[in-house]
Amino acid sequence: MRQSVYNMLKNRSFEYVIIAINAAAPIILIAVAPMEYRNGLVNLAYFEGICAVLFIFNLIFFLSKKYISITIIFNVIVFTTLFFTIAVTKNSIQSLGWFLTLPVFVSLLLGLRISIPINLVISFLYFYLLKYINENSADFINIPLGMMNFYMLAGVSMLHEFTRYSAEKENKTISTTDTLTEIYNRQMFEKILYEEIHRVKRNGIEFSLMLFDIDNFSEININYGYDRGDAVLTEIINLFKINLRPSDRIFRYAGDVFAVIFADTKFGSSKQVAERIQQSVSIAEIEEIRGITFCAGLTHCTKEDSSDKILVRTEKALEMAKIKGKNSIVALMD
Repeated sequence: MRQSVYNMLKNRSFEYVIIAINAAAPIILIAVAPMEYRNGLVNLAYFEGICAVLFIFNLIFFLSKKYISITIIFNVIVFTTLFFTIAVTKNSIQSLGWFLTLPVFVSLLLGLRISIPINLVISFLYFYLLKYINENSADFINIPLGMMNFYMLAGVSMLHEFTRYSAEKENKTISTTDTLTEIYNRQMFEKILYEEIHRVKRNGIEFSLMLFDIDNFSEININYGYDRGDAVLTEIINLFKINLRPSDRIFRYAGDVFAVIFADTKFGSSKQVAERIQQSVSIAEIEEIRGITFCAGLTHCTKEDSSDKILVRTEKALEMAKIKGKNSIVALMD
């Protein structure tokens, strides 16, 4: 549901479309119902009156609650039932044309997850109607051809929705992920840091923040080339991932500086994890290079912290670690 078209169009103009549909439908039905009644389709006339009332109530519900998804699903159900009733009552091939519009609107408005089961149900109704009308009407239509038309429309509309969904997902990944190391970028770091700080203020859930910088990384690039330098960063990040919990998150902060958020962790525990990772990196052979180290600054979030305040403190701890020497960690509480 969250990836469907109505989420992209959730603005005043789309609300006006919803209002127009639910206002126009009862007007048309109320105008048509007497004609159906005079033509002997009494039950259809009564049902069209019921549908008109349902559309009016749906309009009132939408105006008071503004639940777009519920309104759309309700409209699809009512329209499907109405088209089905018209097709059966009139026993006409022409009335089946309305059914061919449903898979397109269902797929575009409700997205893949909900449109697939709804379109399957509609397809079974359509199949029944084709068979029913074919057996009881002078009009003739080939059932496989009718079903092919329906599934072609449903397939094309769902393919469009899937393509759009995939493109959205890819764009989101690109905008939030560092392409080299495949971890979150600075933008996501700032967003998640803000959320974690608010969790501390709201629920008292502790977390620690660490910034680390690869020692003499510029020399690695000069001596071994930038491609090897990039590979070193990737391998170091992989070592971090092995040692971090799923709830901990790592980010590319800037260049060869990275950030780690140790979620729901005591300050002492996060320092022990940092030291363990530091040890594993220093003894590893990364891209045939031995003795790679990093300096880290570590701090703990308190209820008085803001994003700027905790970042300043962590950056200060990192600078102190660099002054102290290679392969150092400095932890600051305040």
